[in-house]
Amino acid sequence: MQPAFIWTEHIGTIIKTSLLSLVPTFEGRYAVIGMLGMGMPIVFSYLLALIVSYLPVPFILWLYLPIVKWIQTLPYNWLNWLKKFCAWIEARAKRKASKMDNLGLLALFAFVAIPVPGTGIWTGSLIAVLFGFDRKKAALVIFAGNIVACLITTVITVSGMTALGQQVPWF
Repeated sequence: MQPAFIWTEHIGTIIKTSLLSLVPTFEGRYAVIGMLGMGMPIVFSYLLALIVSYLPVPFILWLYLPIVKWIQTLPYNWLNWLKKFCAWIEARAKRKASKMDNLGLLALFAFVAIPVPGTGIWTGSLIAVLFGFDRKKAALVIFAGNIVACLITTVITVSGMTALGQQVPWF
């Protein structure tokens, strides 16, 4: 039998895995795997990964464009590469946005919900901004996609651990 998870002894692990949830491409969907592997309870791991990984979304949705516009106004020559890169991303997004139809938010949900590298809440948030989606609707759709992505990885991880004979605590 696996010993009980003692919160005070594992606060460092909780902080480390919470910080992993904030890393782009790793996010909550992969941090939950690490949490479960370190013996954290299923429900706590899922909720912690879900909530912490969502924290950057409002900042990306509401601050990305103002920051890019500010960068474009800077007079420094050494930032020209960054200015060109930002302009290229915006131009590319505008070209692609013309191809988007009414299924845009549904496609955004699917993009965030499928837990494969390169998709997720960071990329989904940038897509929402660059394609000009309504920020409030996009925030809800991204959160829903994150719920599904974290749930998929949690179920797969718990199934694998159980198949290998490990007991995983629920709470």
